[in-house]
Amino acid sequence: MPLSFTPDNQLQHGYYQIERLGTLLRLTIAEGINRELVLQYQTDVARHVETLRGQRWGVHLIVGGNVLMTPEAAEALIAITRSHQQLGRCGTAIELRHGSVSGLLKAFWGNIYQASGIPYAFFENSADAEQWLRQQIVSTQNRFSKE
Repeated sequence: MPLSFTPDNQLQHGYYQIERLGTLLRLTIAEGINRELVLQYQTDVARHVETLRGQRWGVHLIVGGNVLMTPEAAEALIAITRSHQQLGRCGTAIELRHGSVSGLLKAFWGNIYQASGIPYAFFENSADAEQWLRQQIVSTQNRFSKE
């Protein structure tokens, strides 16, 4: 099979940083995001998810500015997020920072997590976001321990 060539306009766009905080992953993103960046994220987050094997965990997504993504990137992110549910992910807390179109951002990010089947909620600050995630984790652990 021939190697594929990525034209200059298809190179990775955007920024992300992943931090592990116990059973939480804090994902900070900025700028416009394309499919190439999402695929790189998939590789990087898989390493963190591996360390959480057998545990319930959540993602604290911090969206810096008016971050949207291409339709291809959104579809890739939905697929990745769906697969995380089977690996113990039980929620996504979304914190919008410095965005000027919060209604559009909430609709966009809400649609992604609704399509992925992962519980999500929007927050004004990190403390509330992480408290909600910890409650999601405990609630999910309790539900599965009763089965």
